[in-house]
Order: sequence, then structure tokens, then C-alpha cells
Amino acid sequence: MAMKIMRKYSKPLMAVFGVLLMVTFLIGYSVQSGVSSAAAGYTLGTLGKTSVTSGMLTGVSVDISILRALETASPQLEEGLLWLDTSQQSHGALQFYLLLHEATREGFTASDQQVQYLLQNKSLHQAVGQLLAGGSYVSDNIVQALRDYQSIQNLAFFAADAAQPSEPQLLHFMSRRLSKVQVQYVCLKAKAGAARMPAPSAALLSQLYQTYRTVVAWSPDSGNRPPRLNGHRYPFGYRYPPRVQVQYVKLDRDALRARMKPTLADVQAAYRYYQSHLDQYLLPPPAGAASQPANVKPRYQSFDQVKPQLIKRQLDKQIDVIFRHITDLILHQTAKPWGSAGKSGYAPKLSRAKWVSYNKMAQLVASQFGYQPQVVTLNQLLNAAQLAALSGIGQARASEAGLDSQADFANLALRVHELQPKATGIAMLLHLQVGREGPLLTDADGNEYIYRVTAASPSQNPASLAEVKTQVLRDARLLEAFKADIKQGQQLVAAAGTKGLAVVAAQDGLKLYTPDRFSEFTQGYNYYGQPVIQPTVVSTLANPVPHFTEQAVRLAIEVQAAGYHGEVLPVKPKAPAPAAHHSGKVAVAPAPAAVAYTGMQHPATMLLDEPRLSLYVMQLIGSWPVPQAQLLDSENRGSDYDRVWFSSLQGFLGNFLSLKAVSQRVGFVPASRGG
Repeated sequence: MAMKIMRKYSKPLMAVFGVLLMVTFLIGYSVQSGVSSAAAGYTLGTLGKTSVTSGMLTGVSVDISILRALETASPQLEEGLLWLDTSQQSHGALQFYLLLHEATREGFTASDQQVQYLLQNKSLHQAVGQLLAGGSYVSDNIVQALRDYQSIQNLAFFAADAAQPSEPQLLHFMSRRLSKVQVQYVCLKAKAGAARMPAPSAALLSQLYQTYRTVVAWSPDSGNRPPRLNGHRYPFGYRYPPRVQVQYVKLDRDALRARMKPTLADVQAAYRYYQSHLDQYLLPPPAGAASQPANVKPRYQSFDQVKPQLIKRQLDKQIDVIFRHITDLILHQTAKPWGSAGKSGYAPKLSRAKWVSYNKMAQLVASQFGYQPQVVTLNQLLNAAQLAALSGIGQARASEAGLDSQADFANLALRVHELQPKATGIAMLLHLQVGREGPLLTDADGNEYIYRVTAASPSQNPASLAEVKTQVLRDARLLEAFKADIKQGQQLVAAAGTKGLAVVAAQDGLKLYTPDRFSEFTQGYNYYGQPVIQPTVVSTLANPVPHFTEQAVRLAIEVQAAGYHGEVLPVKPKAPAPAAHHSGKVAVAPAPAAVAYTGMQHPATMLLDEPRLSLYVMQLIGSWPVPQAQLLDSENRGSDYDRVWFSSLQGFLGNFLSLKAVSQRVGFVPASRGG
């Protein structure tokens, strides 16, 4: 059955393999120095009776560089060139070499037809053209890299048949997908109480600084979790990320349009457009009518009603031409001092005094076009988040054809040669460097930007605690507030077992959330069309919380183990005693006390979200396990099989493609480090 699924999802599978090949190849690169060293005879180990030297990895090192450059230039390749890790490499080239050796030995070498099929992808074709234009590689290098990569994918594709899920695995997943639970929860956030915390001690400040001085602060947009330090994944970090200073010229579309007066020719052109596109201005049918009655003449907006937007359209066409002339002028003039780039694509370093002044260029534009663009000079070092937050240019992107999702301003500015000497992807294709103009940028409003990086500072640790003391003080208060929240959370869990979380939350003035019933997992498809297992999105959560649905299901399992399911209702209070009559007066029974809950039927738990310094106290209020008969008769059994198979496939291939596993299969014995 697995082979049937493999044929059904052949293209998406390539994306899975691409990700896993990346993960297993590109996790550090301790042999890199040997590869680039002149000591080509450096022995890495033996393969059978053959010594494997660093010089023998040169070819696959070129493969890896090319594949990473191609993927970065075009990330949506259907065939899975997804080399996600751009960090320092460890044993990647050796691993690639051994996997390629195994693929060749087992007869999985990619055919010419497979390579041609890869090159039929339009975005890959464009990326190859840009890579060739850079002059660092020839076509034979690129074809060989694609062939070697596809050969390893062929090997992985064949091995994937071993990851078939068992019947218990399938039933277990289906149960977790089809069973429903319902919870109530409260959320405590450290930032809400940080200001109330007392001044942190000098010892705590010193401890935080020493622990996180070499770590860059975590960003929720990073897609990764913070590193685990001292048993915790806190978001703190005091190491400076890569930063740059920038200067740019802004061509403001609105400002130029405001200086232009429509001519009679503009009005006439607008009217011609109106007449030839009249359907765009059709008025809706009368109120209550589903469509325009056949016997009623269609009504249109008048030309006077749409005249302003049509005039704006005509002016924008003229502005496009003016912008093109201005950008050509500025880019031509600013490129002159740099002369011709060397074989590497980078120009010799040029002192700032020799750069063409943007202010003078703005004055030149004003003299020729009657419009002076804005020049902005930012003398402070900015990181990626700060660059992206800049007004206008922060949301601008490269407008050159063929550039990929990493062509936003912040990413481009931080990819200069001075920060990434071993350039890949866009940095390799565009030869970005300090002082030279980057690609032309355009924002959503049609404004255009010419920019250059004026200074670059690599990631570095702060010199002392004093340098980042404000940040450390803030984090210390957050940490103390989070610890206080944990104590409060523990008290809430204990009280919820007897009173119910709803009652406790009301007493403490906490907002109580009651999302709809949900399952632990849901069916879904990722970008590449793969059937995937994904945690259910709980609508009341502002951000996805790791393990939230899993913890809710664990609460339900406690209840189900006691043979209980359905709505978990509070124990009803005893009925009040009949009213007694004394001396003609009615003795009214006291009001019922707060509803009491049984701990077994209402388990509660606390879930920590350390990266966001938040915690959740949740209590089960309903549990609906799926009947066994529904598991056996499920119409979605086939699609569930697909998802379980894909899930187990990723773990299987991660091990199969690892350096340790391939070394054992092919008989590679690493050389002694002491030798």
C-alpha cells in the first residue's frame, strides 16, 4: 500500500526528501576546512579498502553550494530543492558523498530524463540562468549537482517503502483525530505582572547575563524554539544579531503625482479607457433583484464619477516612465566609481569618500525632472526586525524578475559580502556588498527605493553587562513574574479540582475561555500537497501553543480510564430542606453553596509556554471518545493511512539518511581524530 501512496504523491514526496536531505546534510561542517584546504590528502576515513580524503569531497561540496543557491533563488520548486539550513555545516559533504556512493552502488543514478524533468520547472530554469550569469559555475557543474541530488532522492524514495504504519499505529491516530474533548482555561502572561515585581538582585542580573550573553534573543517569527539552557527555553538573549547601517533614496509616487497637472490629453485618454472598459463600471441590479432584469437597460457609473481614478491611472503610467528614467540615471552614476567587478563578482573595496553622494543625485534628479526624491540616512546599526519595521522601505521587495521570497529589504541588507563571506543564494547571485547599490526595491504603494548598506556589524557578544543592562533588567522582572505566575497556576489547578475552574477564575478576576469541542489532531495538506498530521487549531488561542491539544486529550484519558465519558457535569447540590414554620414566620433555607466538582471527573493541569513566558491552566469539561466501530468503518481510513505514513516516513528517513546510518550501510570507518 505504501508504494501506491508513493506513486500518488510522487511530487510531494520529493519535497519531503528535499527537506530531510537538507536537515541531514547541512547540520554543521567540521570537514569544511579540509575540503577547502590545500592538504587534499587529509584522510577522513576508509570506505572498504579505499581511503576517503578531503580532496575527494570537492565535487560534492560544489554540488551542495549549487543546490543551496538554486533553492534560495527559487524556494517553490515542486521537486523539493529545500535546503533550509544556512548555518555552518558539519559533516554535510562527507554525508552527501557516502549517500551518493550508496545510490550509485545500488543502481539509483539519476537518468538524463530525470535531470531534464527538473530543468523543465520555470523557476528553476530562471535560477540556473542567474547562477550561470554570476560566472562562478558552468552548466556542467549545475547538471552534475542536479543529477547527484536526484540520485540520492531515488535512493530515499526506494527506502521509504519500509515506513509502512502498522494497524495499531493507524487505529491510535484515528482515535486521536476523531475523539473530541472540551476544556475551559485561563492564561497568565508574565508581561502583565512584570512591572509589579521588586527590583531584581544583582546576583540574578549577573546570572541572566552570563547565561544568555552568547545567545541572540528569540523571535516568535523565527519558526524555531529558543535553545534549552539550564533546563528552560526562555526567550532571552543579549548577543547582538548581524546589523547594518543603510542609506536610501525614495521615489515617492504620491509626491510626484501631486506635482503633476492632468492635461487635456490625459482626460481624453481616460475617457477612451472608460469607453472601452465600460463593463468595469456596471452598477449593481436594483435592490432585491438577484440579477439585472432582462427588460431593464444596464446602468453604469458616469465618466464624471470615475474620472478621478482614471486620471490617476493615466498619471501613474507617466510616473512609471519617469521612475524608470530616474532609477537608470542614479544606478548608472553610482556604479561608476566601482568599476568592473572581479572574477568573484565583487568589486574591490572603495572608501566611503569615493561613493557617489545620494544628496547630489537627488539634486541632479530635481534639475532634470523637476522632482527631488527623498534621501534617508540611518546612522544607527539595525537588525532584521528593526529593518523590517522601517516605514516604507521596510516592506519593500526587490522588483527584479526571478528573485525569491527572501528578496525583502531586511533580508537583502543583511546578506552583504562583509556579513556572509561564503555567499549563497541571492547574495551569490547579486554580489551584495557594503557601499554598492542593492537591487531596486518597490513597496505595495508603488514607491521605489535605491539603497546601499553603509556599514555592517557581524553578530557579536556584548562587551559587558552594563552595555545591555536595561534589557537584562527587563528580562529579570519578566522571569520573576513568570515564576510568580507558576505558583498562582499551581494554586488554580488545586482549587479547580474542588470548586471548578470557572468558579475560581471568577473569584480571582481571570478571563475564562471555553473553546468549542476539538480533537488532538486534524487532517490537512501542506504547501506541497502532502497529507499531513497537524494539531487542531483552537480558535480562542491567539498563538499556537505547543502541546495544548495533547494535554487536553491526556485529561480526557484520565476520565476515560475511569469508564466515564460524555459531558463532565458538576455534582448537583443537595435540594434545600423544606421550609420550617416557627411562630408564623418562614425560615428560608440558605442559598446553595458554590457547585462542588469531583476531582476524578474534572482533572485540571497547567501547561507552560516558556518561549512566550505564558502559562495555561485548563480543566476538562467534556470527553467524547470515538466508538470502536467507527474506527473500523471510517470512510477516511485511506487518507488517515496516508497521514500516518507521511508522519512515520519523516522519522524513518531522518535516520536512514543520517551520516551514522549511511556509514554503517556502506562500511565507512572514520579516521581516528588522534591520527
